[in-house]
Amino acid sequence: MTVTKSVPNLIFGRPCNTYKFETIKKILNALGHRKVPGTPQTRKREGLLEKLQSAEKDLTEIERCSIQYLLKTNSAITQSGFIEEVNKMVKSKPVLECQICAEVKPSTCFHTGKISPSCNHLSPVCTTCLKAYINLQLKNKNWQAINCLVCSSTLPTDTVRLYTTTQVFERKVIFNSFQAA
Repeated sequence: MTVTKSVPNLIFGRPCNTYKFETIKKILNALGHRKVPGTPQTRKREGLLEKLQSAEKDLTEIERCSIQYLLKTNSAITQSGFIEEVNKMVKSKPVLECQICAEVKPSTCFHTGKISPSCNHLSPVCTTCLKAYINLQLKNKNWQAINCLVCSSTLPTDTVRLYTTTQVFERKVIFNSFQAA
């Protein structure tokens, strides 16, 4: 019995099912992964998606944004094009598009790093929308049962506390503690 890794729903902010075999190969080649199989078969595609997921984890935020930009603009994805885009982003402040409000904002308006330690992605949502999402979830759920918008990983207490007011957070903690007693 073989165990296969599960591929996340999103890689570089795009659903996995939108990646064509050739696009995956081009991205991996641009990132310097030279051993890429040449025949498009489903099981090999899944393996390449896993490799792409792994490569995404190893990139800096600017490198990830560069790949996302090249994909979004349908630009040629080559190693030189990737390096050129990284250099452009380094010279200017990188911007990202929030996947909820669709506003283009500086990367400083997004959660730094992963939302949850078990996430395999950066936050594709600005902090304003993340705060609204968490506060909405707090109305309907226990504060310990709030999940990431992308991969459904449970958000750590510190993240929930960070994106809600102290008053709301304490009310939920006290209310839930009182209910449990």
